[in-house]
Amino acid sequence: MPLPTSLVSVKSLARRVYNRFRFAAVKCGVQIARWFSVKKSLQIYLTVSDLSKTNGGGAQLHARASCLALSDALGCKFTNTPLEVVDHAPSDQSDWTMRWNSLMNFDAISSPRLPGQSFEQRSLGSLIWRVILSRNFEVIAVNLVNPTLFTDADPSSWQKVSSKLKSVLRAPGSLSHHDEVCGHYRLWQPKDVGDQAIRSSALLPVIKALGELANQFPQSQITLFVSPDASFDSSAVPRTISIDTSDAPEAFWRMCNAKALVIGKSSLSFLAGILCEGEVYCPEFWHTPKPGWRLLNLVETH
Repeated sequence: MPLPTSLVSVKSLARRVYNRFRFAAVKCGVQIARWFSVKKSLQIYLTVSDLSKTNGGGAQLHARASCLALSDALGCKFTNTPLEVVDHAPSDQSDWTMRWNSLMNFDAISSPRLPGQSFEQRSLGSLIWRVILSRNFEVIAVNLVNPTLFTDADPSSWQKVSSKLKSVLRAPGSLSHHDEVCGHYRLWQPKDVGDQAIRSSALLPVIKALGELANQFPQSQITLFVSPDASFDSSAVPRTISIDTSDAPEAFWRMCNAKALVIGKSSLSFLAGILCEGEVYCPEFWHTPKPGWRLLNLVETH
């Protein structure tokens, strides 16, 4: 049963207030940790491994990109751990994980590990306290479990690492640049973790935003990416918008290179928005928009 509108509004307001205080604490904590790191001459190595086997490639690349941003903010070393298992794999693609590792070659900007180095699993808050309470000249190696908390708390941090992220992006296969405006419609799928009403979004606001962008770019192809294995009613999509069911690595690369992008409630298109140099429309969901993005008010389905 749908929640009353008033209750939804109260819950939304409470969540915003909670996040405002939580994000302020995270930003302050990272700044304090950096001060202690310099004062104590620490060597800090950060990595992210595949802690959840239900994550798709977009979520795992997003986590590594956020870890890179945190490494930059702390003044420490980013050490890449290649993706091991990627969910949502098509049955006919045995090289699925390898394709995701090739799509963003984080190894190219990774600091080498020390001989025999092991990483202790910690949350961001635990990492901050680990740094504060450390001894002088200590070597700290942490496998971070929630790196996106930092970039959600400080979305301006994306700007400082955007050039590095763009430098590791690789075209899958023989793809070339498309002159296109892209949108991503993320539907809830049976494999997903979380509430369906939170995961799915109304289609009409996405179409409206793509229509506005089509007027700005009349010579560009307008493409709406939809998961190939999701049930989708295309009757509401105008013929001027091309529905594309390309697999996720190809869709991600094309969204990164779009003239403008309407992202979905998805780490896949969210990270593409970070890398996209054009105008980005973003729905309100669990990740904080990058400064300068246009907020797309999506009506949640129940």
